[in-house]
Amino acid sequence: MANALKGEVAVTVAGKVWILLMDFNAMCAFEEETKLKVTEFMDQMENGGDLSAIHIRAFIWCMLLERQPDATKKDAGRVLSEDPDALTRALGAAFPDAEADTEEAPGEAKAAQG
Repeated sequence: MANALKGEVAVTVAGKVWILLMDFNAMCAFEEETKLKVTEFMDQMENGGDLSAIHIRAFIWCMLLERQPDATKKDAGRVLSEDPDALTRALGAAFPDAEADTEEAPGEAKAAQG
């Protein structure tokens, strides 16, 4: 079972549940595998850059390894084929919306408006 509080996301492919975990080890594994910095990849995602299918699959594969150490790149491709939004969901689980940290308290917002 995926633990959303730990940034885990579950994807079911052909009856098997795969757990994606976006953690520091996954980021390091991605950089080792692709020679691309995670920050560069994230910038490409955020700015509509030209993302390589190989890099997307590699990121999913690296996120699979913590919970499924025997996962293959082919498994990662199957996960993406079944759930193309898996990467976005996994990144969202790992990095919840930062706006929540910077929002004013409800009473403060009303005072500022009035």
